[in-house]
Amino acid sequence: MTLQAIRYKIEGPLAQALATQGVSHYGENQTPTNLQADEQWARTSVSFGSMTENGLNRNFEHIRGSIVIELFVPKNQGPAAAQNSVTPLMQALNDINNANDDGAAASGATVWVRDVRGPDFMEMDEGPFFMARVNAGFTASYT
Repeated sequence: MTLQAIRYKIEGPLAQALATQGVSHYGENQTPTNLQADEQWARTSVSFGSMTENGLNRNFEHIRGSIVIELFVPKNQGPAAAQNSVTPLMQALNDINNANDDGAAASGATVWVRDVRGPDFMEMDEGPFFMARVNAGFTASYT
């Protein structure tokens, strides 16, 4: 069992959706550097919660966690840029469930994205960015 296989199934489609739009992507433990006020960038976070559930004679694997996507666009340009750029990310989250139709052969993991919440829009007090935030829960298993 490796959590990287689950992370790959989640971050891969998100990174692809960001790259298609020309948006810089930063994952866990990556510090954004040399950010320009006129460019978009995104940060994704995959956190793991409960990993097992108690059974009668043993624990059963039941991996759960959360996905957080923060998309930053230039401030003072209205919400349209954030709305247009966050929509493909929300579609990528929905498409993760469709990818399970092909099985888990490539990564060894199957991921189901649950309710997608957001986007929430926030004007940043510090810095030249406007942020759109989307989050979702997920469950996962290994094959």
